[in-house]
Amino acid sequence: MNCEKFRSSQHAECDKRLKVVCKQKGKRYILENSSREEICKVKIDKGYISLERKKLCDYLVVICAKNIVIFVELKGEDYSQACVQIFETIE
Repeated sequence: MNCEKFRSSQHAECDKRLKVVCKQKGKRYILENSSREEICKVKIDKGYISLERKKLCDYLVVICAKNIVIFVELKGEDYSQACVQIFETIE
C-alpha cells in the first residue's frame, strides 16, 4: 500500500521505528517492527476520518511496502463492539 497519502496528514506518524505503540485510555497495542519497515500509524476516530454519527476504530497501522493494514480498536472486553467499529471503518 502506498503510504504517501498518510505522510502529509497531521493524524499520522510514518517512520521506521522499532516499536509502534497505539494507546488510549490506559489500553495499548504494540507492534514490533524488527525488520525496520516503513510503517504509518494513523489516528482514525476523530482524526484522519471524522464522522460524528459513526464509531470508528482507533488506529490503522499500515506496513507500507507489504500491503498490510492492521485495524486497531483499543477495548477492554467488549469485543463485539470493537468488531462493529472495525467493520464501520472498513465501510
